[in-house]
Amino acid sequence: MINEGRKTGLVFNTRTVNDIVLGKNKKKKYTPLNPLALPNDSMSWGWRIIEYLPRKESKQNKTKRTSFAGVYFPSCEPRFIPDGAIIHKSVFERRDTAHDFEQLNLPLNHKKL
Repeated sequence: MINEGRKTGLVFNTRTVNDIVLGKNKKKKYTPLNPLALPNDSMSWGWRIIEYLPRKESKQNKTKRTSFAGVYFPSCEPRFIPDGAIIHKSVFERRDTAHDFEQLNLPLNHKKL
């Protein structure tokens, strides 16, 4: 995935890629990449509390929620992915497997990488 990202112009910190993605640093715990791994629910109790604080509506922070005076409450809403976004093939490898989950934010009009 790093190589695909570089082709699109993304810039990476080589040390971070070596440590986290490739597992080259033997002093750090490494978990191999696996598109069929169990999904991670990063919405801990601390984040859930923050999700009930009002957030300003902006061009970068698009939402389907109703806003009032330019403010809305995220309430664990999935991240916005615009139409035409490039989606990595690993997203689709999960489909129809035991580890699949509903991807509510995946646009119908997307490109596969």
